[in-house]
Amino acid sequence: MPPETSHAGSSPAHIGHVMERVRRQAELSPEALARKTRTGLDHLTGVLAGHRFPTRRFTVTYARACGADPQVLLLVWENENDRRSAPAHAMASGPPASVATPSARTSNAAPPRSR
Repeated sequence: MPPETSHAGSSPAHIGHVMERVRRQAELSPEALARKTRTGLDHLTGVLAGHRFPTRRFTVTYARACGADPQVLLLVWENENDRRSAPAHAMASGPPASVATPSARTSNAAPPRSR
């Protein structure tokens, strides 16, 4: 697994905000959650503050400790992980041309013929 790294300048700390919200819904203190996930409080608060990007394994452990569906939190993790992995110039240029945008779907172009 790749090491956890700081990403404060490379992408929004969305996963940390989502994880913090899950923690509050579970009504767990950071200290109790650190014990349940068997991680250090400094590590946990760094993730929740968006200063550290969690591993996939930690994300699953965290969700289970909070009584949340790990698959839902993993969707957020995968989305942010993909954004972190994308080159900065690719992110700045917008979505790939193959992604249908609202304006592309409402264009006056004739629909493709069926065979």
